[in-house]
Amino acid sequence: MKKSPNFFNKLAKQIIHAVELPLHMRVQWFDVKWQISLYNEGGTMIPSLLELAKLNFNRVQAKHQEELREVSRWWRNLGLTENLTFARDRSVECFLWSTGVASDYQFGSLRKTLTKAISLILILDDVYDIYGSQDE
Repeated sequence: MKKSPNFFNKLAKQIIHAVELPLHMRVQWFDVKWQISLYNEGGTMIPSLLELAKLNFNRVQAKHQEELREVSRWWRNLGLTENLTFARDRSVECFLWSTGVASDYQFGSLRKTLTKAISLILILDDVYDIYGSQDE
């Protein structure tokens, strides 16, 4: 069985991608779009499977966007950045960390709670950076 040049090109892309950052060190959700585009290039793809993968990606992404809106609204209503001018506004970064920990669709509550906890811990860190002494 002779392999097509497209097969070797696709294989080379996968090897380069794996060497850049090994699979066990990646957050799987952040790699999904790349995998879908690579599968789309292949000559042996199943169109219905590709369509389902795209629909699932869009569904999960929409849920993540809604959760991020909720967390951002909570952060603004908390008002810590107005009262504590030195505090960093890092709610999006905290949500990204939470998504890395629990990226599955059903863990929305965990992502939001974890984002809030990380945000408050960062505020405490900022307070200690400003008001803490070397001994503390």
